[in-house]
Amino acid sequence: MLSKYVKFEMKEFKFKFPSFPNLREGNIKYLITSTNKVRMIVMTDESDNQIKKQLSPWEKNPDKFDAKALFLISFGFFASSAAWSLYNTFVSDALDFLIPTLIIVGFLMTIDNIIGVFVQPMTGNLSDRMKSKFGRRKPFIMIGLPISAISFVLIPLAEKNLVWLLITMFIFNLSMAVWRAPVISLTPDFCPPKFRSKGNGIIVFLGAFGSIFSFLVGGILIDINPFIAFGLISVLMFIALAVLMIGVKEPDTREWDFTYLKSQKKISLFGSVKDLVSEKDKSPLFMLLAIFSLFVAYQALESMWTIYATDPSIFNLTRGQATTSLTFVALPVMLFAIPAGIIAKKITRKKTIILGLIICSTVVFIANFIKGEENMNIMNFGIFPIFGIGWSLILINIIVMIWEMAPTAQHIGTYTGLYYFFSFLAAILGPTILGAFMDLTGRGNLFIICAVFLVIALILMLFVKRGEPTDLSEEEQTARKKAIEEAR
Repeated sequence: MLSKYVKFEMKEFKFKFPSFPNLREGNIKYLITSTNKVRMIVMTDESDNQIKKQLSPWEKNPDKFDAKALFLISFGFFASSAAWSLYNTFVSDALDFLIPTLIIVGFLMTIDNIIGVFVQPMTGNLSDRMKSKFGRRKPFIMIGLPISAISFVLIPLAEKNLVWLLITMFIFNLSMAVWRAPVISLTPDFCPPKFRSKGNGIIVFLGAFGSIFSFLVGGILIDINPFIAFGLISVLMFIALAVLMIGVKEPDTREWDFTYLKSQKKISLFGSVKDLVSEKDKSPLFMLLAIFSLFVAYQALESMWTIYATDPSIFNLTRGQATTSLTFVALPVMLFAIPAGIIAKKITRKKTIILGLIICSTVVFIANFIKGEENMNIMNFGIFPIFGIGWSLILINIIVMIWEMAPTAQHIGTYTGLYYFFSFLAAILGPTILGAFMDLTGRGNLFIICAVFLVIALILMLFVKRGEPTDLSEEEQTARKKAIEEAR
């Protein structure tokens, strides 16, 4: 984000910006990052034009909220949410039938997250500097999404054979990991920082609609024929691919110069975490630890719910009924997606997330004491909707705060990858921890440990000091806005 011109002689500074090796004498612009670091760039007519070409879509019009682009991007989230929702409820129950202990079932349900921990940060980082006529993010979507859709429909055919089930699970999870971080990164590419909570509300709205569709329609079809349920979601994934490829217009990056990013010290996953630990401001680290803790709870609940709800001593539901009941979580998430962004604008993102964590931890604790088929309506019309509202307040704003903490716009993909690293690490440990806990204490104690991790996330959020759209000073915001307008 460029702020202003200042004239200097080349011989005075002997400065050479690595992205533009043939710079001549000219002007210098300051590049002010979200961490208030200042980078000097020698500008010439040639290099200035290059800078203009390399603006992200939102930088070309930083005061515009492009609802159409975000709506089209949301189709990627719709497909992803629909697929994961049906996958988690169906596969956990299939594994429970084939494997006698829940700790192993819980571990196998983390295959997607084990893959994601390694693949997501890599694809996020690569998509920051991908050269192609389709843009930076689309090449990963073009490869990963079709393979995901094809392997997804094969899962119910392998339900009775553990080896084939594990093979199809691996292919599906690997291909999903290829395109997940890049499709997430499209949102900050197209949405100016001040609109990102609102924009993410649209994204989560359609993503939650995908979950609702999967829980409701897929839940009904699973009891009839699982292959039909998975086939329907697979078709929707191909439709989402078409919408993303045709509707979302990424800039052609074949002539973009990423020398600056490539010339920097190579950003590794663990190197990024190490840098966060060593920084004086620990806000990004506390934020990522909070993300880890809250996703331990959420992923454990999602992956184990079908096993819990179908137990004759707890709720005694069918597999389809257990799946359909989760509609009462997804529906309020969808309905509150946009209001959650508006609330964050009024009271700050941090306070909105804390409010959501208070709501979720409270109702999860209460849920542990509700048992019996006759009490399922309390879950469906009380516990689940309230939890969904609280989760919406968290989900809409948490990744937006991570985006705001990224040093530059070019590092958003890397920070998206870090977000997924911590959430996937949580998803690896969550089901395994909960499975072991349920093996030791009984299946009826699903919610207790989840409430503990939600409270830990709440405490960690209290130490987060950055992530709001006003972290730059008023002078720096004005200068940055003016320079972007000049660059256009």
